[in-house]
Amino acid sequence: MSPPRLLSFATALGAAVGVMWWALYDPRALPLGLLLGVHALAGLVLGGLALALRAPGALGVTAAVVLGLIIAPASFAPAQQAGLIGGKTGFVAIVLGCGALTLAGLGIGALVNVGRRGVAFALAALYVPLGLGLHQLGVARAPVSRFPTAMTAPSFPRPRTLVYGIDGADFRVIDPMIARGELPNLKALIDRGAHGELIAPEPLASPVVWTTIFTGQLPKTHGLTDWLVSDARSRVVPTLWEIFSANDARSVVVNVPGSWPPHAVPGAQVLAGFPLPGLGGADKGHLTGLFLTSGDDTSGAVTTRALEPQGDAWTGVVKVAAPELGGAVPTLTHAVLDALAREHLIPVAGVELALTFRREGDALHISGAFDESPVIVQAGDWSPWLTTRAGDADAVFRVHATEVTETVRVFVSPTFASPTKPRHPFAVGLSDTRALTPGGDPYIVEGLGWTAHRDPRVAPRVPEMVLDVQQTQLDAARTLVQGQLDAGLPPHLTAVVFTATDRLQHSFWHLHEPSAYPGFTAAPGTEGQDVIERAYREADAGLGELLAQLGPETLVFVVSDHGADIADGKVEHGEAGHRAQGVWFAAGPGVSPNTTRQTMNAEDVVPTLLRCVGAPGAQDFDGKAREFVCPGVSARRRPFRRT
Repeated sequence: MSPPRLLSFATALGAAVGVMWWALYDPRALPLGLLLGVHALAGLVLGGLALALRAPGALGVTAAVVLGLIIAPASFAPAQQAGLIGGKTGFVAIVLGCGALTLAGLGIGALVNVGRRGVAFALAALYVPLGLGLHQLGVARAPVSRFPTAMTAPSFPRPRTLVYGIDGADFRVIDPMIARGELPNLKALIDRGAHGELIAPEPLASPVVWTTIFTGQLPKTHGLTDWLVSDARSRVVPTLWEIFSANDARSVVVNVPGSWPPHAVPGAQVLAGFPLPGLGGADKGHLTGLFLTSGDDTSGAVTTRALEPQGDAWTGVVKVAAPELGGAVPTLTHAVLDALAREHLIPVAGVELALTFRREGDALHISGAFDESPVIVQAGDWSPWLTTRAGDADAVFRVHATEVTETVRVFVSPTFASPTKPRHPFAVGLSDTRALTPGGDPYIVEGLGWTAHRDPRVAPRVPEMVLDVQQTQLDAARTLVQGQLDAGLPPHLTAVVFTATDRLQHSFWHLHEPSAYPGFTAAPGTEGQDVIERAYREADAGLGELLAQLGPETLVFVVSDHGADIADGKVEHGEAGHRAQGVWFAAGPGVSPNTTRQTMNAEDVVPTLLRCVGAPGAQDFDGKAREFVCPGVSARRRPFRRT
């Protein structure tokens, strides 16, 4: 084959592979032109390499493309998704593996061209089974859409129980606030019950530890072992609400991290918690919104786009998430594309939403491709929630009029799943998700990514958005509980997790403990505001409202998945990280008052709670029932296994 024909053949073959990945890659959220162009270029490079080696020709190029651009990515992807190959090191290993198989393909072609066909076929016979073996290993360990079951227990009692999570809660914040007379509901639990430190297992990732708390099992047992496998498809043991359901007990479950995707559980109403898939399907990163400006301000960490003049107005384009296209064709995963999309290093296909801004005095008139009528927003205020189409789903967003002068600056929130038509359904056991909040605001599963605070222009908006979303979640929990109370069927178990504390501790620990960040300057508009303590006050108030609904005879456990630690954070951004020491409080029927602070592990919560309600625990819980919480309750026999 002549050099021009070989290069043309190689380029066309690479382009065909690009089209294949676009058609079969799950999710199909990457632009066709990107995949076609990159793979065509890869084919051209391989063709040039084949000419340089003066041997492989068309056969070698074909083998290189098939092995390096099809078999290798498909083989590595399940291993990556299963957490066997993770992080930057794993990404490098995947790229090197794909490169090695690509060169092996050229080598096979070279061997055939020099008459060593037996050796060439032997190498091919070796590489293909190795790739398939790696693929099957990953498939065996990867998340699957399977859900655990819970066995029934004889004489399972069903008292009214509340498990209230405060994500990231730490006694280093709680103790001083209680000493000042704040957090009255947590103080009341200390006075009439028991409390202490709750030790979390590694890794200290919220979905991992909350799953430990709600299953009584360690990560190696329940299946969520890190962020790569951090949703309910990886869970292989039942949760507390499934144990209650198996014993004819009703539950309300709201915002428990690691509970998406929810599945139908008899007698349970579930609003799942984060993480939901992001724009790239596999992305579990932080959504931080978009900054639009008519000036030249591009100084922040949040992506900025220029507003374009349009007469006496300005237009700006926002990209919103598009759902996977789905369809009848089989789907494949691609390790390299997954990694690049997760790190936002390649663009993700979406829906372009054009917004038009017209200044009217100190306000903005906002119109565009959203369902609602045009709105007027005063400078410094938020728009109402707006709805737009995102492929086959709906998305909701808000706009903040940051500056309305000769220069117009607006912050457009991330787009979130609409409860009416979400891209990824997050509710089961509910007939209608539109009336969850009294004010009519949409229910948001996963709010603004806390890393948005690194942009000083956006930082003052972060607490507002995080706490507003948290309020809709608390409102939804109370709405569901009240609905069951009004029907005369009060929930036996209510499980709610307040996550705003953790998000704001990550972002704004420098406001809570400024002496720990010498030289760090808080963003304008945030100085002197301890938003962390504000979050704790709102968490305490939410606890009090739920207890008032459920009544004084409710057994209540308040727990956190971990504490906060400066050493685990990023001092240059004023951020805190995690520490293993969290908190637990218990009060109600069976709990003896004890002011001594005692320690138990996260996996001990479910066995201890079951002991307190007088129910038998499973034989194979990793956790232990801590008798010092409910010493007056007789231990029940443990006649059943959890699955």
